[in-house]
Amino acid sequence: MEPAQVQVTYMQMFAPPVAPLLRRAEPVQRVQLEIAAYLELYRQIGSPWGWDKRLLQSAAEVNSWLHSGRLRTYVLLDGAAAPMGLCEFDRLNVADVELTNFGLLPAYIGRRLGPWLLAVALQSEWTERPSRIWLHTDTGDHPRAIDTYRRAGFAVFDQRWEAVEGL
Repeated sequence: MEPAQVQVTYMQMFAPPVAPLLRRAEPVQRVQLEIAAYLELYRQIGSPWGWDKRLLQSAAEVNSWLHSGRLRTYVLLDGAAAPMGLCEFDRLNVADVELTNFGLLPAYIGRRLGPWLLAVALQSEWTERPSRIWLHTDTGDHPRAIDTYRRAGFAVFDQRWEAVEGL
């Protein structure tokens, strides 16, 4: 039996996007989450989309990732400072930054909060002057993911079918 496959779309940008014209009241903050808070937010955001990579890792591996110095996490907060979404970047190679996870808690999807979170996080990441920021998304992600990334300034550079592994 062959493993299940998903179509993976790779996208990139080489310059900062235009700053959002409309400002929202919901703040976006760069944070250093501790393991329990991170895994709970990851689980709540990712469970509808099959995110499991961090959930399959040991606590030591996740903790190492969180405190590696490579990770930049931005959290969208509601009026009570509770998380509504996250956008995280892997800065292993500062010139070539990967957007690793981006999403909203299910209750906040469809309110135009995702584009706001993404725009603010990207503006912040571009202050460090990477050569590019890239990501991959697949057919298991939100149906509007590719359109959201395109509107944010990303362009497709590859698309292929891949075996399903931890996301």
